[in-house]
Amino acid sequence: MPIQAITRSQVRGLFNLWNDALATLDSEKVADRYSKCAVLLPTLSNIPRNTRELLIDYFNTLLLKKPQAVILSETSGSGFRIVALSATPVSKIENL
Repeated sequence: MPIQAITRSQVRGLFNLWNDALATLDSEKVADRYSKCAVLLPTLSNIPRNTRELLIDYFNTLLLKKPQAVILSETSGSGFRIVALSATPVSKIENL
């Protein structure tokens, strides 16, 4: 069975699920939004996060600032089992 391409609205839906996970302020729920082979290059840290434990560690700190994001502009694309969203988010972060 051929793999169907993901649509722009589906990519946006994945972003919304991630942003909703941020709103829970639960680092494990946010980490659940990442695949096992994900690599997060975080804005507020110089440590690449490539394990669940490192993701949770990062979000434990970030979620204290109660972040939420709105995408102002985006470029998205997909390939074989990979989706990338390059976005310019505007984030509301408390206590930065």
